[in-house]
Amino acid sequence: MDNRDQIDAIKEALDIVAIINSYVPSLKRSGRNYFGLCPFHKEKTPSFSVNPDLKLFKCFGCGEGGDVIKFISRIEGLEFPKALQLAADKAGIVLKRSFNPESDKIAKEKKRLLEANELTAKYYNYLLLSHKLGEPGRAYVKKRKLREQELKKFLIGYAPNGFNNLKNFLLKRGFSLSELVSWGLLVEKNGKIYDKFRNRLMFTIVDHQGDVVGFSGRLIDPEGLGPKYLNSPETIVYKKSKTLFGLYHAKGSMRKESFVVLVEGNVDILSSHKVGIENIVAPLGTALTIDQVKLIKRYCDSIYFALDTDSAGQKALERDLPLIDQAQLKAFVLDLGKYKDVDELIVAGEDWPSVIKKPVEVVPYFIDSLKDKYDFSKAFSKTEYIRKILGFISKTNDVLLQNDYLHRLQGVTAVDARVLKNELEKIIKNQKQGTLEDVKNQDEIENPRTKEKEVLSKYLRSLVYQHVNFKSKIKEMADYADFLENKYLVVFRGILDSNLTQKFSLSDQELYEEALMSPVNIFEDFEKFKKELSQVINRIKKENIKERLETLRLKTQDGKGNESLVELQKLAKELAEIDLVKY
Repeated sequence: MDNRDQIDAIKEALDIVAIINSYVPSLKRSGRNYFGLCPFHKEKTPSFSVNPDLKLFKCFGCGEGGDVIKFISRIEGLEFPKALQLAADKAGIVLKRSFNPESDKIAKEKKRLLEANELTAKYYNYLLLSHKLGEPGRAYVKKRKLREQELKKFLIGYAPNGFNNLKNFLLKRGFSLSELVSWGLLVEKNGKIYDKFRNRLMFTIVDHQGDVVGFSGRLIDPEGLGPKYLNSPETIVYKKSKTLFGLYHAKGSMRKESFVVLVEGNVDILSSHKVGIENIVAPLGTALTIDQVKLIKRYCDSIYFALDTDSAGQKALERDLPLIDQAQLKAFVLDLGKYKDVDELIVAGEDWPSVIKKPVEVVPYFIDSLKDKYDFSKAFSKTEYIRKILGFISKTNDVLLQNDYLHRLQGVTAVDARVLKNELEKIIKNQKQGTLEDVKNQDEIENPRTKEKEVLSKYLRSLVYQHVNFKSKIKEMADYADFLENKYLVVFRGILDSNLTQKFSLSDQELYEEALMSPVNIFEDFEKFKKELSQVINRIKKENIKERLETLRLKTQDGKGNESLVELQKLAKELAEIDLVKY
């Protein structure tokens, strides 16, 4: 059995409705489909469809869709191989790997590296919690008020002084010196090989799939040698720009709460878990990246920034905002007050969960936090402040929000809101250059009738397909070619004439699946169905007539003659006749 056959067998064995219903318990049947609230974006009206016949899911709100393996991958935040393995486990199928020398070699190295990392994490964690060598580490975590519960949960450990502790431990378990050096667990210098991490509190870096991919060691002796933080190098399993500390433990809570708190320090995360806040992550000592933002977007739609309250923290927030905007996430700021970070706030006994309940929108935050950094008695300084804030305001397309922010800015600067609005419009205009894509998008905006026909055509296709029990009667009702766009006719005729067995092209197959899974009204009584179908058909006919009327009006305005006028009268009559139809 090759890979494709295995995948097909797994999908066939799994009940996609049962699998998805375990994550989306709100699923309710409507005709051939099941509908519920999408787990991948926030919505109030169900637009998430599951079809047991096609074994597919589709959200008509956010566009997410695919088979059961794609769903598992998306909902669990797993790469395809891990999602496939989980799906196989659920189906009770043992995966057989096809042999490819190069990929097999890489897979084996990844497996050994992950095994070595996990053993290392457990070794350091054991030393911290139970061994006499871990006493300096225990003294440090006690001083930082960290609990054993979080130390176990996050596999926090202690790398003791000495050059051969980890080295000897891993050599006894069959790993070679060359492997351990290449993976960054040991270092080689002046012909000697020894432990990389020594006298450091060890933060185990776990990726979003739960694999131990690296380490960050914090120096606990203020007089000790070396950098404050010493990190694992990038390897075949670890890329800093694509990993977030705490994400594996946060993703369930992120889905539930629809937001994540972003902090700078790993200890902030441990302290937050101590007081019941789990939807919290941190970049790994680097600036936030677009890959990390995309990871966050898998699980929630808002980021609450709780960055250090120094100028570097504010600059980080300014720097990160374009990434948040690019990913279409919402950004808020949490006010830490006099505390420099979240851990300090919690250790001081403040109510961190209550702080999280009071997020501030980014623009009002900057209006207040930046005003003291500019001298309003100087015109250039005041203008610079205003333009900076207007730049933030321009990031939102919500007119009501824009007006609110402009009035707030007016209150601070005493500059008339109308003047600020004019300046804002200039900034927005400069940001929107007239690219070809913009013209295409604008053309769609300026032709709402085309969009209306598209919506009606989609509904018509779905209505007919999902009532195939009336197929023989449907074929007698009308000539569909008169009111359906050409690109849909192949699919439509295939649905009506081929007992749903016609082999479609890839693009036709997509239209077919969309028609199958779209939300429509389901009718058991043919007369009610016929009334609904006739109403949709007549609406499409009206849109066609209106388009032709508009074209003819333009011709008559250009003096094209009496023929156009006669045609205008004919079409106007047809339109009136449709309006007189009673259902």
